[in-house]
Amino acid sequence: MKRKNLLLLLTSIVLSVAVLELALRLYISTYGREDQKILYLYTREEINTLSSRHQGIPYLNYGLSPNHPQHNALGYRGDEIIMPKPEDAFRIVAVGGSTTYGSGNPRWQEAYPAQLETVLHERGYSQAEVINAGVIRYTSWESLLNVQFRIADLAPGLIIFYEAMNDISPRLVEPAFYSGQNLANGLWNSNDTPVSWSALYRFVAYRFGQAVRYDEFDTLFLRDPSIKTCGGTYQKEGVYWCNQLEIEVDDLLSQNPPIYYERNLRYMVQATRQMNTQLMFVSWAYSPLKYPDDVGGSFFTLPHNQRAVREHNAIVERIATQEDIPFYDFASEISTEASYWVDGMHVNGVGARLQAESFATFIINNIFIRP
Repeated sequence: MKRKNLLLLLTSIVLSVAVLELALRLYISTYGREDQKILYLYTREEINTLSSRHQGIPYLNYGLSPNHPQHNALGYRGDEIIMPKPEDAFRIVAVGGSTTYGSGNPRWQEAYPAQLETVLHERGYSQAEVINAGVIRYTSWESLLNVQFRIADLAPGLIIFYEAMNDISPRLVEPAFYSGQNLANGLWNSNDTPVSWSALYRFVAYRFGQAVRYDEFDTLFLRDPSIKTCGGTYQKEGVYWCNQLEIEVDDLLSQNPPIYYERNLRYMVQATRQMNTQLMFVSWAYSPLKYPDDVGGSFFTLPHNQRAVREHNAIVERIATQEDIPFYDFASEISTEASYWVDGMHVNGVGARLQAESFATFIINNIFIRP
């Protein structure tokens, strides 16, 4: 009798779990948002194909996936691009990392490139078209290759380069490994971390803090373990030291000066001249205030990071002066008040609008574009 009751109990539990599994799957597939389907339904292959923000690209290592809902068919963040370029369009391409991509803006329309197009249209330049070619974590290495191998096909009339932060990391390596190849960057590798087939299990796991990981850079890049990096910092007696290297961060930056950042930008000048395209350099802005730690808000409270950006901005201005490139000192104009920023690195929608308006004014006053 006891055995029969136990069997009935187990059967009822199995049936209840099966009903819950089927009901959850039916509900999410019918009414669920895309992010909920990612969390509870999609297989790893579907997640990588349909939802990953990035994908591997020959020569560039990686770029934006055209399958992501924020991206267009050519792998840029924004609306679809007409190819070839219409003769009456003045095409502007914004190049850089996450601060160009607009990581602080959930919708592509809120990022500064899209808002720049809107502002230019409002001011009577209806032929202006702005393409967002920013990619999260791109350094001057990737941006240079992006200009040469992809952006050249867009036939831009103007390219805006706005990036300085991401070139800090290439300098924070053991000096013996600091080279023009940026060896510590790592190689793209698709995320093959398995996910459970059970929507119910994933639903419960998520409630206990175990989210499905589908777009994590730290798991998507293969790095040579012999290349030693700073590995974060710690403070000792008012001085910042590298966690993984017995060296002060300021000393490491001095031993690894931004010579490759300068080289890459000079190559970009040559490349755009060969393309017969105007180039615009912009100083990179940040807010040194403290922001929530869950969004990396302490990064630009650190003096060595501020120093590195100052060095990079100085290079941008010097090359612009030497090469007669239009230079806009945006960093000296935007407010550092928290109301414009998400985390001290990325502006919010209000900050992006201010950035777009400032860029538009400079372009109208300094770049050949007819109303």
